[in-house]
Amino acid sequence: MPEAKQPLQPAADSERSAGRTHLPILFFLVAAALLLATILYLWYGNTTGATPPEQAQILYLNWDEQDAPQLYAASLSGEPPRALTDAGMGLAGYAVAPDGSAIAYTTNAGAGGNSVWVVDRNGGNARQILNCAGTVCAGLVWAPDGRRLVYERHEPPANGAGQGQSELWWLEPATGETRPVFAAEHASAVSAGFSANGHWLSAVLPDEEVTRLHNLETGDSVSIPNEVAAAPAWHPADERLVSANIEYQGEQFAVHLYHVAVQDGVMTPISDQMETDDGSPAWSPDGRQLAFGRRIPRAHIGRQIWVMEADGSQSRQLTSDPESNFGPPRWSPDGRWLLVQRYLINQPADRPSIWLLEVDGGELRQAAPAGFAPAWLP
Repeated sequence: MPEAKQPLQPAADSERSAGRTHLPILFFLVAAALLLATILYLWYGNTTGATPPEQAQILYLNWDEQDAPQLYAASLSGEPPRALTDAGMGLAGYAVAPDGSAIAYTTNAGAGGNSVWVVDRNGGNARQILNCAGTVCAGLVWAPDGRRLVYERHEPPANGAGQGQSELWWLEPATGETRPVFAAEHASAVSAGFSANGHWLSAVLPDEEVTRLHNLETGDSVSIPNEVAAAPAWHPADERLVSANIEYQGEQFAVHLYHVAVQDGVMTPISDQMETDDGSPAWSPDGRQLAFGRRIPRAHIGRQIWVMEADGSQSRQLTSDPESNFGPPRWSPDGRWLLVQRYLINQPADRPSIWLLEVDGGELRQAAPAGFAPAWLP
């Protein structure tokens, strides 16, 4: 039998079938385009929009109604700041635990010395962990594991004048146990710091004009020159650091930044200009950049904030206000903002204020109208 012929499909039915075939493809393409646009918006919005994260919180010291410095927390969402402490004589300094769960602080010293306290991140559960009785405790620094602190123990001067001996001591927050870092140490030591893995401890010895790098595992030590008695900055992940020191050129000198190899103490200069006073280096969270303060010696202008690549290249100025002095920079966890203290050099009676500085564009936003010693709360 001859093969039966299939009836021809009407043209309209054929077009409807083709439309039904292409609709899923068209829907997929539109959805993909929307998804790509969303991803690009979020990416560029987060990298170039430079809006401070709503949930980020900062800490700083500010004066209460009795003119005593207390610790305050502020949200970047614009909520009113909260007082976390109510110490009678106020605070002398503080340090945030690496995970942000606790804050240790020292009170201002009275006739009988001062004390060390710990509170949680909301200011609760305040407890004294050390009575410094007759001495002054200062310079708190948490070890990277968050289990203990190092602090400076300043003894009163023997003749009642000048400064007394300063030693570094360990402090266990859980028990209050304390003991010297260097049992046989006789030189004054200040400004402790740790490598990211906690293997190295740095200490500035101002009388000897050096920074000592001490390996806590092997007991080995390396000393590097430090005529300015400035604390070095440890890399956020590696066993390396940046330190400031004086560089001489004929009769002129400058304060420059140096990379330091901890194994042998070799110092490599990274400041890119001769007649500058560079200091307060701070590594970006990814370790690729350095923020620092720079001023021109013998010029009546305030210290400005600069940023450069970690190797010293591509330095650029972020602030340009000769009447303002900008304090040590503190990187935000996402690396987009710097937290700085600012005061007017021609108005010394005015109190400093706290500002956010955008790394990419240099935009300044006031975070607190009055305050000092700012820090990010992880």
